[in-house]
Amino acid sequence: MQASVTDDTCKSELVAASTCVEDLLWEQKLLKELKLERQAGKMLIDNQSTIKVCMDAGNFDGVRRCEKKSRKIAKLVNQGNVSVEYVPMEDNVADMFTKAMGPQRFEKLRKGLGVRDVKGVYGRLGVEKERQDDEDVIDRSHDGKGAG
Repeated sequence: MQASVTDDTCKSELVAASTCVEDLLWEQKLLKELKLERQAGKMLIDNQSTIKVCMDAGNFDGVRRCEKKSRKIAKLVNQGNVSVEYVPMEDNVADMFTKAMGPQRFEKLRKGLGVRDVKGVYGRLGVEKERQDDEDVIDRSHDGKGAG
């Protein structure tokens, strides 16, 4: 959960990016401890101003309030520990958690997360038949005929 509230989109994105960087650094330390392959963490950001600040924190006067956060992110980007990439707003799956949207956009972003409709999953896995079989067994056990 973000502890800061900002009045500017770029500043809000920087606060979120800073939290993301902390999580990425923790993840990299964990992977190193487990002796697993590590790659630079990747942040996908849909705000061009935020990306510019993350790449070069020293040149933007409008983010003085977030200067410490932006300098840390820029340092990690320049060291190659974190990469920053632009994601178009319409493809940003994080928006489904923070913005109101219509059903078509919601479905598109939900699929982008890999989340499937439960009804569709049951049908594809044959689970619906198993559920019906279970219900038949329960019905038979309650009407005195037994389960077998």
